[in-house]
Amino acid sequence: MAIRCIEKGLTRGRSYRCVALAALYAASRILGRPFPLKRISTIAGVPLKDLRSCYNSILETFERELREIRPPDPRSYIGYIAKRLGLGNEVVSEALKILDEIRIKTPIEGKDPTGYATAAIYIASERLGHRLSKNKLSIETGLTEVTIRARIKEVAERLGIKVENI
Repeated sequence: MAIRCIEKGLTRGRSYRCVALAALYAASRILGRPFPLKRISTIAGVPLKDLRSCYNSILETFERELREIRPPDPRSYIGYIAKRLGLGNEVVSEALKILDEIRIKTPIEGKDPTGYATAAIYIASERLGHRLSKNKLSIETGLTEVTIRARIKEVAERLGIKVENI
């Protein structure tokens, strides 16, 4: 995909690195295994604003081919986040159930899917007796602790459950 972006002239005014990283993100979305754009930005040291701009250019340029890309599903981030935190399949399974419960009660599109996935993992961990700090979640997901707390609170309210230490 990166080579096709270069052939289409998407590198004019942009770095090859930024276009390649945006193409990597697009490819991960196509494969249904999205890697958080914020994380790519942090790891590569490329401003998030530039990556988003490159990604949007890719979407515009390859509109027909990329039409099938749907908004990222929070479920697709669960495994990635759990692996980064060293959590087992038990937590992953519980977090997926939590996301399914939320989706039944109300749509969750429009907000960062990483936030919902993180909240589901936190609540699943609490239910299973594992303690996770919001600071560690923040470091591993690239979200702020404020965002994490807000998503946990929102998910807990939607499920009608009480979560300690929000």
